[in-house]
Amino acid sequence: MKHLIIGLILLAFLLSSCGPGCSSAQYIELTQLLLEEWDDQVALTNSTSRVALPAQISELQSIAREFKRLELQECYHPTRDRMVKYMDEIIEGFIAFMSQEEDSVVSNHFKNADQYFESAIREMNKIDE
Repeated sequence: MKHLIIGLILLAFLLSSCGPGCSSAQYIELTQLLLEEWDDQVALTNSTSRVALPAQISELQSIAREFKRLELQECYHPTRDRMVKYMDEIIEGFIAFMSQEEDSVVSNHFKNADQYFESAIREMNKIDE
């Protein structure tokens, strides 16, 4: 999940034009600390045994709630909304794994998360158009 932070930072540097009042670089600045915390918690959760997952999932939920409550300009809402869906799918994937649901169910949550993440990156690109 470290690709999340690295991808967002690289994208900010690669994009050269900035819209009035909003930019991908500013979005990253506003969200970076929470996204780093999220990334660290996902890595920890990935290495946690199934029986110990509830506490880790609770931490992910807490970070996601905090991210959802970020007060951002309207131009950032589409990107944030997709990142929230990404986080929700990651959480649902861990819950499905913890609940011993079928591998296909677990896998679908993480595939959906990847799609929402890619969609968030596309939305962030639009900020600078």
